[in-house]
Amino acid sequence: MTREEAIAKLKALHTSYDPESDHADADKVICELLISLGYEDVVIEYDHVDKWYA
Repeated sequence: MTREEAIAKLKALHTSYDPESDHADADKVICELLISLGYEDVVIEYDHVDKWYA
C-alpha cells in the first residue's frame, strides 16, 4: 500500500458517521500500511493487544 492509498482510505472514513467502526477501519488501514513497509512483526504484536472502542 502506498502513502497515497492509505490517505485516500483514511479520508473515505471522514464521511461516515460511525466513529467506533471508523476507528477500527482506520486501524486496519494503518496496519496494512505498516505491513507494506515491512513491519508485519509490529502489526502481529499490535494484534495481540486488547482493544476497546466505546
